[in-house]
Amino acid sequence: METQSRRLFIKQVAGFSLLSAGGLSGCAAKAIAQDYSKSEVIVSEGKEPSVFTKIIRGEIPCFKVFEDRYTFAFFPREQLNVGHTLVVPKIQVDSFLDVPEPYHAAIFQNAQKIGRAILSSTKCARVGSLIHGFEVPHFHYHLIPMFSSKDIWTIHPTKHSESELLEMQKKIVAALV
Repeated sequence: METQSRRLFIKQVAGFSLLSAGGLSGCAAKAIAQDYSKSEVIVSEGKEPSVFTKIIRGEIPCFKVFEDRYTFAFFPREQLNVGHTLVVPKIQVDSFLDVPEPYHAAIFQNAQKIGRAILSSTKCARVGSLIHGFEVPHFHYHLIPMFSSKDIWTIHPTKHSESELLEMQKKIVAALV
């Protein structure tokens, strides 16, 4: 009963349906509805899962730095500076104007925590933030380590080695604890 109520609530309030990495039935459906499994992502009915939804579900590997009930944060493949992080809601909507509560609040609350961890881990002058989102139709909030004002205007992000990203991931995750 609780599982059905949760799904109805999601559909009625936000107009979305619940999707997960696998089919839901019986005890598994109840467990996911109660503990908000890390692989749970809400996707608009009729929409294909975005690349970010696939990352959250674990279908595409990433350097994850943070996850909670409503958000997922990870490094994009190409970074303006090492430590550049995307904070993404666990609901697939294209624009920040469409992100419902409590996802919206969680994004910005967690961005502060993650931003502080980026600042201490990278020793940058400040952490810049950016919302533009033309590449992927899933809202994402960029947190960018900035050593000068020019860093946020860089047109060409660069790929960094896996070892460099892994080292920075460990530093940021450690700074979050």
